[in-house]
Amino acid sequence: MALIPRYIDDQPKIFFWDLDVFLIFSTCVFLGIMTDYLLSASCLGIAVGYGFTRFKAGKPDSYLFHALYWNGFLNLRGIPPSYMRRFIE
Repeated sequence: MALIPRYIDDQPKIFFWDLDVFLIFSTCVFLGIMTDYLLSASCLGIAVGYGFTRFKAGKPDSYLFHALYWNGFLNLRGIPPSYMRRFIE
C-alpha cells in the first residue's frame, strides 16, 4: 500500500522509492541491460540504493541534488554558480 504524500513539499516518489534513490537504481539497471549483466547490476543497484538511503537519513530532502549543485556538477538556469559569493549590481 503506497502512502499518499501529506504535504506539497514532500519528495516525489516512484513506487516506494524516493526519486533520487530510484535514479540510482534505474541507472544501474540501464547499465546492466547495456552490458548484458542485468542480474548483477540490479543487485548492485539495490545495494547502492540501500546504502544511499542509509547515508541520507537525517539529511534534508533532495540532499543529492544540493550536493551536486554545491560541488559544481549541476548547472541550473537562472541560478548563479555556487562559487559566486558576492553579487555586484
